[in-house]
Amino acid sequence: MEPLHIKPFQSAVGPTIEIPDRPEDVFQLFFDQILQADIVKQSNKYAGDAIGEEANQKWNPITAEELRAFFGFSILWVSTICHPSTTIGVRPVLPVRCNGEQDIEAEIP
Repeated sequence: MEPLHIKPFQSAVGPTIEIPDRPEDVFQLFFDQILQADIVKQSNKYAGDAIGEEANQKWNPITAEELRAFFGFSILWVSTICHPSTTIGVRPVLPVRCNGEQDIEAEIP
């Protein structure tokens, strides 16, 4: 058997685009308008299918703006709970497990 010769890796590493300064613009790199529109469409479709014709339930279709607000709040919530040094007036009601560590309780005052 002949020895395997592998050339050293010499290509440039790191981002190939300029990283935006605003968090909203960074978010758009991962969740562009096409993906957001698809998530909205599928969420509304799923809700309509799940609720069906039941008279006691009503679904108000979500919008891309509401989806972005939900994602933004969720990211803020998780980062605040899992990184207590960044709490923004948030005190530890909901049990949350961060990185497999001990459960933390969190509540919004």
